[in-house]
Amino acid sequence: MKILNNDFAFGFFIFVSAVLIFAHGISVHGFEFRDDEIFYYKSTHEMVETGEIMSPTYFGEDRFQKPILFYWLILLSYKIFGLNWFAARAVSVLFAALTLVVTWLIAKRLYDRRVAGLSALMLATIPLFVRHARNAVPDMALNFFIVLAVYCFIEWIMGNKSNRWRIGFFVACGLGFMIKGFAALLVPFMTVLGYAAFVRRGDVLRRLRFGQGMLIILTIVLPWFLYMIKIHGSGYLDYMWSHETMGRLMHVKEGNPILIKIRTFVEHLIFYVQVFFQQFMPWSLFCAIGVLYSFRHIKPSRRDFEPFVILVGWMAGVFGFFSFMYFTISHYLLTITTPAAILAGHFFLRAIEPAGWLDRFCLWGRRYMPIIAGVFIAVVYVFILTFIAGVSPLYFLSMALFFAVCLVVMVRGQNRIRGPLFLGFFLLIIVFQSPMLSQLGLTSHLSLRQFAAAIDQDSPEPYHVAVASHDIHEKEFQVYVPDVKIDKIAKDMDQYNRYMIPIYLVKKQRVYCLLTEKDYNKYLNPIYEDFNVIHKETMLRKRLDLDAGFIRALIRFDRQRIYEYFMEQVVLIMREKRV
Repeated sequence: MKILNNDFAFGFFIFVSAVLIFAHGISVHGFEFRDDEIFYYKSTHEMVETGEIMSPTYFGEDRFQKPILFYWLILLSYKIFGLNWFAARAVSVLFAALTLVVTWLIAKRLYDRRVAGLSALMLATIPLFVRHARNAVPDMALNFFIVLAVYCFIEWIMGNKSNRWRIGFFVACGLGFMIKGFAALLVPFMTVLGYAAFVRRGDVLRRLRFGQGMLIILTIVLPWFLYMIKIHGSGYLDYMWSHETMGRLMHVKEGNPILIKIRTFVEHLIFYVQVFFQQFMPWSLFCAIGVLYSFRHIKPSRRDFEPFVILVGWMAGVFGFFSFMYFTISHYLLTITTPAAILAGHFFLRAIEPAGWLDRFCLWGRRYMPIIAGVFIAVVYVFILTFIAGVSPLYFLSMALFFAVCLVVMVRGQNRIRGPLFLGFFLLIIVFQSPMLSQLGLTSHLSLRQFAAAIDQDSPEPYHVAVASHDIHEKEFQVYVPDVKIDKIAKDMDQYNRYMIPIYLVKKQRVYCLLTEKDYNKYLNPIYEDFNVIHKETMLRKRLDLDAGFIRALIRFDRQRIYEYFMEQVVLIMREKRV
């Protein structure tokens, strides 16, 4: 196993493996779809069509939301792979693979090679990370540059203090800023400041030369922003200041502003803690236990003290800053997937002496929780394949046999790395197979494509397209209707929908509208007789309502009844105004 002992070879192995796993099936829209993808896909197509590559547009309207670098990277990918979804998503695949390599380098520098390898495996199977590794949105690219900046700082502070690492820190921050703005500065800067404050190393800030660093960042950032100001003037400045900057930090509410801010901060912190435990599963459990154990036993004299300060400070800064903002978005926590994976990996490989109840709990959790998590995940996965996807029993048996072997090895083995390794590889198999779920009809991919085909076959242009159910996202449907901007005419408000949906539809000359059959019967049928249902499909429910009937169906292995709980009828209606 020479590859395991050669740093370059092993890093290259991680990169190639990640590309092969994450790139598999990215042309198919599945569970990982993010509604913002259509903005970048459509805007970059318009760049190709118009030749204007400096100022993005969306259906001909100026799009100021994010800096330009991610658009350029997609354009470069188009040059290599052609104008398609594979090319648009390949950018995130590349940055996800690079992030795994840099995470491995960070863990190797802070701890050792075994922790590094295990951390990379864990990171590759964190659900939030996997989702953004396959999305044509800038979050994974931003995450890479944040991770790269922190890595440069770690090499600088723990290595040979070479200027290349110090300069690399600011270059990474600048490039990250050109991907998605201030988060690329805030997360690395807060990590550095937290480290310097906690270990009482004020000289670190002085020797980093932030003044020179800001000049490096401005050199990278300013040219494009000055161009946009020159072209769009005060309109661009107002948008960047009021919406992208102050609009994300401040929100006016009645009452005591200090108490409101404290309450909002606590509510948002609780939200992000929930997101952490849900979207980092199962590794969030081991990260949390490891941090709890380290808080009790860590001492400044220990070798792992400074690594712990850097990683926990990194996570604490992200939790604190984004909880301070007036709104919550779960994918902000993508920026802490690397430290969470490293802390979880270190927990499994550190020495623990059973001196107290916490130590014994950690030993028990390290040995048996991977088994419990694996069984739970396997049961859920088999349930989906059997009752909803309806796969062959032979496939089910092969998966059951594979996991049974894994369980035997995990239970019988004494090596503490064996459990998380088998769990990680089992999760990798699921990640690799996830595109199959879309092909089996477990996502909206096939249904939305059929609805779009029905519109193409039925209607000459011009026509309008709308979505009239709150649980159907218009941006997802937009993927399949790329030439007509889709309107969303529904909210999560019954009275609003009863009033607005009919008004919108009767005003248009020719309109196609997608909505659930339940909403169609509630808002349009049979009151308005000139709406024709031209196509029906089933789609996965966004809101499940499981009751005693579901339990009875599960006990009886009634696949059809269980399928009905998870899927619902969606209809495409058409109305043409009579002249």
